[in-house]
Amino acid sequence: MSMFDAPLIRNPLGWAQLMLMGGWKRLWAVAGLTAAGIIVCSVMIYRAVNPNLSPFAQSAVGVLMMIEAVLLFFIASGQIKKALLRDFTTDMITSHRLSAMSGYTAVFGYVTGPITQILTMSAVIWVAMHVFISMVTPTAGVGQVSMLAIPSVLYAIMLCAAATLWSLGVLIGLSTRGKAGVLGVVIFLAISNNTSMFKIVPGLYVLFPLTEIVTNNVTSVGSISFDAEALLASALIQTTLTLVFVIAAARKFHRDDVPAFTPTLAHILLAICSLTSAVAFKYWRPSVTGMIVPVEFTVDPGNQMLMTLASLALLSLLPVAVGASAEARWAKRAAADAQFAPRRPAAFYASAATATAVALGIMLVVTGKAFQGQLKEATGLSQTADSAMVMALAFFLAMVTMSGLFRYCYGIGMGGLTVGSFAIALLWLAPLLAEAAWSVLMDVHASREYSVLFTISPIGTWAAVLKNLDAPVMAGLGVQGVIAVGALMLAQRVRRRRRIASTT
Repeated sequence: MSMFDAPLIRNPLGWAQLMLMGGWKRLWAVAGLTAAGIIVCSVMIYRAVNPNLSPFAQSAVGVLMMIEAVLLFFIASGQIKKALLRDFTTDMITSHRLSAMSGYTAVFGYVTGPITQILTMSAVIWVAMHVFISMVTPTAGVGQVSMLAIPSVLYAIMLCAAATLWSLGVLIGLSTRGKAGVLGVVIFLAISNNTSMFKIVPGLYVLFPLTEIVTNNVTSVGSISFDAEALLASALIQTTLTLVFVIAAARKFHRDDVPAFTPTLAHILLAICSLTSAVAFKYWRPSVTGMIVPVEFTVDPGNQMLMTLASLALLSLLPVAVGASAEARWAKRAAADAQFAPRRPAAFYASAATATAVALGIMLVVTGKAFQGQLKEATGLSQTADSAMVMALAFFLAMVTMSGLFRYCYGIGMGGLTVGSFAIALLWLAPLLAEAAWSVLMDVHASREYSVLFTISPIGTWAAVLKNLDAPVMAGLGVQGVIAVGALMLAQRVRRRRRIASTT
């Protein structure tokens, strides 16, 4: 077998995707056209402007880096979604599932096969960046060897983040039958990072520091500087998330009715995200430049803690929903088959307790005394234990409420995504919006006493504690408790109905 007959990707699905994109001949053509385009454009611009060689080469590196980012994050993500949609539309996915391929082989094929041309163009651009960087005059204290390492370092950073998004794209595509992709996530991250908006959530800032690193370094002559420890932590977290997404996508590949996440895998994902938030909150609390005004200022720690809790609460809904779904599926199967042998999964409300313990426990263990000091700084209170307990109780009650609603929905055959989104809007956001609307209509001063409507929402409770607001926190917790009990009774009703059906 000649080199040109050997598959570029050693699995059938990846090889098929490569052939659909034109095969080896198309790759060579793409590489040649990319190189020719770079050479022609560079010569034309250089002759038209006639600048100094070093600044021109430096600008060329910056432009090529931006093109590289567009290729790896936007176009490659779109190609993966297109490949999945094509297989579902033509029903080729059924043929793939009936083959001897493992789920991991298929996921690897989807991640690599549709983007072979993108990777070929990226390789040519990487070579061109090295050529241009060799033309840049080094600054004082920076050697030519160090300069030549800049494209490789930045390229490695981009590939690490891109791999995480590609694996997430395959998972989303398999879960939605190719109708949705990860492009929306990429756009959100790009806009948020460039506007410094998501630096208010330290975990996101550490997880995706790419834009700031690229922007800071392609504009400086022959130098590269970044926090090596933060970058290493980011790479490790991205690699771990990639493995989790690959495992979930491999589970989802073979059957549409099989959930991508098991309860254990969902808790692992939550633990990784909680660890990311905790490490970032303890070691890398970012300052924000140019978010509102073109000056640097430090984000209020209370706002960072509030947004961290809100993001962890959203992530905790995954294991809560998976736990409720697992129990509902078991109950339906047991009601239909008296000989159904597998052990009953944990009760749906147990996932609310474990999700709370994982999310908040990791934060407390990792941050330690730093969390107490930052809580004191945020609240201005000397006694922080009571404040932490109140926030944890609001977190737990929110999870219990959502677990009951999910269990009821899965028990009657409804999808959890729509109902969960509606519940978040109704129970978490609507009270805050109603309180704000009432304040505007009644022209109430900002320092007034908040009503119980504000603290009905767990986010309002966290804000009241962290901002030391004049708000009825305990009354709000009482209402949240009543809502949680109502959700549990609703879930118990559908469980009782299923038990009666199984005995008749």
